[in-house]
Amino acid sequence: GTGTTTIGGAVNTNTAAGVSLTGTDIAVNQGITTTGNGVVTLNGSGTLAIAAAGDITAAGAVDLTASTISTAGNITTSADNITFNSPTVLTGNVTLNSAGGDIGFGSTLRGTTAGVENLTLTAGIKNIFDTDPPFTAHNLDFAAGAGWDPRVADPRGRAFTFLASY
Repeated sequence: GTGTTTIGGAVNTNTAAGVSLTGTDIAVNQGITTTGNGVVTLNGSGTLAIAAAGDITAAGAVDLTASTISTAGNITTSADNITFNSPTVLTGNVTLNSAGGDIGFGSTLRGTTAGVENLTLTAGIKNIFDTDPPFTAHNLDFAAGAGWDPRVADPRGRAFTFLASY
C-alpha cells in the first residue's frame, strides 16, 4: 500500500507463511514472533524503521528490504538466514542471532553516531556432539555421498560459526 504501515502491537503467527508486508514506509514499533517455520519478509519502497521494542523472533528466515533500513531492534531466527538487502543504519544496540543461518548485508551498514551503537552477530554450531553420520547403502546405488546420506548428515563432523561484536 501507500503511506506508512505501522506495527503498533505485538504480532504472533504460527504458520510457515509467517509475516509478509509490502508497502511504502514500514514502522515496526512492537515485536514480531513466528513459529511453525514462519518467515518474516518486510519490503518497503520507502523506509523500514525497526524500533528497540520491535524485536523480531522468527522460526524461519528474515528478509528486509527498503530504500533505507533503520534498526534498534534485535533479530533472532532458529537456524535461518537474516538478510538486510538495503543500506542499514543502527539506531541503537542491535543483536542478530541466526543460530547457524547466514547473516547478510547487501549494502552499507553504519551507526548514527560513531562508537555509540553496538552490533553483535551470533551464528552457531552444527553437529555439536561431533557424531558420525548414519550409514546408508548409497555406495550400492551410485548416489552422492557413498555410505552416508547428504540430506541428513555431513561426514566432516562438527562445524563452528562465529560471534562478532562492533
